[in-house]
Amino acid sequence: MDQYQHPCRIAGKTWPINKNIRRLLYKTVIERTPCQGAAAWGHNMTSRLQKKLDFILRRFLLYITGAYRTTPTAALQVVTEDHIDSGAKAIYTDGSKTVEGTGSSYCILENYGIIASWQSKLDRSNSVFQAEILAIRMAIEAASSLHRPIKIWTDSLSSLMAILNSKSHHSMIREIQTLLLSHKHIHLRWLKAHVGYLGNECAEQLAKEAITKGDPFLLPKPLSYLKSEIKSAALSIWQDNWDNGETGRSTHGIVPRVSNKPVGWNREEIMFVTGHGTGPFIPSSLQSSKT
Repeated sequence: MDQYQHPCRIAGKTWPINKNIRRLLYKTVIERTPCQGAAAWGHNMTSRLQKKLDFILRRFLLYITGAYRTTPTAALQVVTEDHIDSGAKAIYTDGSKTVEGTGSSYCILENYGIIASWQSKLDRSNSVFQAEILAIRMAIEAASSLHRPIKIWTDSLSSLMAILNSKSHHSMIREIQTLLLSHKHIHLRWLKAHVGYLGNECAEQLAKEAITKGDPFLLPKPLSYLKSEIKSAALSIWQDNWDNGETGRSTHGIVPRVSNKPVGWNREEIMFVTGHGTGPFIPSSLQSSKT
C-alpha cells in the first residue's frame, strides 16, 4: 500500500506529472518488488492467485493512466499496452544452444496450462538463430489449423526482424513469410526474455531438454559454421607449412603458432625476432649481409 501511496503523492490530485514519467516510476521502482523473489512465483499460477495479482496491479494502472476508479481492469491493461493474457490460447517458441548441442521448441498454453508442445534436437553445428526460426516455423504450422486469431510469442528479436525483411534469401524465412500471408489469423509478437512469462519459461525449458532428449531434425549447416570450418582448415595448412618450412626458423623458435591476429610489435622488435636488420639489438651473426 505504501508503494502505491508514495507515487500518488508525487502525482498529486491534478495529475501534473507526465504519463510516461508515471509509467517509468512504476516499471523501475514498483514492479521490481513482486517480480523479484516473491512467493507468488513459486507455485503454479491459479485463477485465484491471478485475481490477487490483478487487484494489486489495478491500483497502479489507475495511477499510470489517471482513469476513473470505475474503469474495468481489462480495459486498463489494454490501454497501457504490454499486456499478455496467459489464460488465452497462445504459442510460445524458443531456441537454445549450449556446448552439448542445439534445441528448438514451442508450447501451446491455454488457461495457464500446456495443452500441446513440440521439441527437436538440431545438430551441434546449427546456430541458435536457426533453432529460433525453426520453432516459429513449426508453431505457425500448428496454428494454421486453428482457424481463429492466435498469437505466437518469441523472445528472438533478430528472428522477427529477419521475417520482416521482404528481401531475405533465407529459405525458411521465405517459408514463414508465405505462411503468414496465407494465414492472416496468425500474429507474431515479441516479448522480453527471463521476466517470468509462464509460456516463455516453458518453451525455454523444452528447448534445453531437446538438446539431449528431442527427436533429431536435420537442417543445413549455417554459413557462419562453414566460414569457421574453412578458416580452421586454412590455419591448419598454414601451421603445417610453418612447422616444416626451410626459412624463418629463428622466428619459428619465438613464434611457433600462426595466427590471423597481428602481433603488435614495433619495427625494432620485428627486426630482432626475424633476425633481419641492422643495429645493436640484432646479433652480428643474424644481421643481414646487406647493410
